[in-house]
Amino acid sequence: MLLEYLLREDCNFVSVDWSVLAAGDKETVAVNNVPVAGTATGSFVDYLISQGSPINSFHLIGFSMGVRRNFINTSQFINMT
Repeated sequence: MLLEYLLREDCNFVSVDWSVLAAGDKETVAVNNVPVAGTATGSFVDYLISQGSPINSFHLIGFSMGVRRNFINTSQFINMT
């Protein structure tokens, strides 16, 4: 996915690897850690915005539980606008 973005535009690409938080033999471990990963990611994006990055320049993409993590990020953005 990174290569596809860079072929189309000059951009910054941040990938979040939350595999440590999602590891375990039960899905509930990952489900319980979605808010942790989402809050940490949202805090990082909040920092980037506080440094001058426009809020409309972010594209949050997630797969499977990563989508749920992005909803947590998005709820933080909604409170900012």
